[in-house]
Amino acid sequence: MARDPHATAHVTENLRSRSDPMKAVTSALDRGDTAGVFTLLKPETTEVPGGQLATAGS
Repeated sequence: MARDPHATAHVTENLRSRSDPMKAVTSALDRGDTAGVFTLLKPETTEVPGGQLATAGS
């Protein structure tokens, strides 16, 4: 049996999700909990009525 000449890397830590809220979002996504993701993101979400454009707040 031939050996694979390429080294294998294993990612064991999510380096993008460093804050606790983003770790929770990532964990919910890993579980397939889409509703949970939206619940977690709700405090940081601004809803814009249909037909209106979102603008950046000051």
